[in-house]
Amino acid sequence: MRLDPLISLAEDWLHTLCGHYPRRSTGSFANHQATEFIAQAFPPSFHIETPSFECLDWSDEGASLQVGVESFPVQSSPFSLAFSGSGALEVVRTFAEMQELDAAGKIVLLGGEIAHEPLMPKKFPFFKVDEQQQVIALLEQKSPLALVTACPPSPGMSGGLYPTPLFEDGDFDIPSCFLSQEDGERLARYAGQEVRLEIRSQRVVSRASNVIARKTAGGGDSGGHFLLFTAHLDSKPTTPGALDNAAGVVTLLLLAELLKDEALPLDLEIVAFNGEEYYSAPGEVAYLEQVQPRLKNLRLAVNLDGLGYVAGATHFSTYNLPPEQEAALIRLFASYPGLLPGPQWYQGDHTIFVQQGLPAVALTCQAFAEAWSNFTHTPQDTPDKVDPAKLVEAAKALSELARRNVS
Repeated sequence: MRLDPLISLAEDWLHTLCGHYPRRSTGSFANHQATEFIAQAFPPSFHIETPSFECLDWSDEGASLQVGVESFPVQSSPFSLAFSGSGALEVVRTFAEMQELDAAGKIVLLGGEIAHEPLMPKKFPFFKVDEQQQVIALLEQKSPLALVTACPPSPGMSGGLYPTPLFEDGDFDIPSCFLSQEDGERLARYAGQEVRLEIRSQRVVSRASNVIARKTAGGGDSGGHFLLFTAHLDSKPTTPGALDNAAGVVTLLLLAELLKDEALPLDLEIVAFNGEEYYSAPGEVAYLEQVQPRLKNLRLAVNLDGLGYVAGATHFSTYNLPPEQEAALIRLFASYPGLLPGPQWYQGDHTIFVQQGLPAVALTCQAFAEAWSNFTHTPQDTPDKVDPAKLVEAAKALSELARRNVS
């Protein structure tokens, strides 16, 4: 029997988020339910807001591709428009080949060099890759009937999910589907022949919400200065999302529980972002617009993503911290044996603050590469991959950071 009631609480929250509300893709029914659950789980001493924003939900009933009597195991690209039709198959492996392509009335298979990694969405708000933008623009100019893509495994962007879609973009309007690199090579043998393709999917206009919990400093004399703790609540539609990122949300709730009766030196803001896994990060954009006038008063942003993995410790990394602040934080965390300094990484919500030169800290698991490449974005990202005791330890360290004002 566990002695620490916080561990039992962490287990309950983790199993609720992953068991009752798996596949929490932004704007989906499960996402709405999870948002409501998180908002209600905060202690009454916190003021709760759930500002909403417009987004796209997406329904998918699968895809099929045939060449003569042979079928290929294709999947609809996330947010693809529907398609039903036939056309000659054109195979493109390089940008130079695509420049010469006559795509009118054709279905184009993208593989090889041009499909070596997933493309960033065309309107992603925080950064762009020029070469990828050129690929997208040229495809739109060529206007094929539809696209079939064959990427190699890409754990850096897609986690353990394979086959991997080249496109996940509600702003890209050429219908597309994807298959494995191996099946793509098999399909390429039919270049020039007519293929029959159906993509049975639909974009659905929806709304979603961030969850913002605030607690005013004791005595109300913080001068508007605040600490910010964040984690994203959404997941890919392919996963229960335990490590990515129910574990982060549970840690936020544990932190609130530990601080619910505390008089703190600074205002406290806890945000469960909605949209980190979504092609245009709408929750992060909405929050930044809302908080922009106050960012000059942000003393420290702490982001939690992928922590609590059963193997290894919890890693913390720092960004834009003055030397004295960084030293004080390292001394504080040294009291917690499961928290160790780790390498910087940028695949999380802390980056939206780092890009603005603001001080930030990120917590994730030590065995990030193992967890990411094997479980993230897959049905195997389940609560048994998370040790609730590690979430409690992280929450206790962060609560001490808030009490001591190490900022």
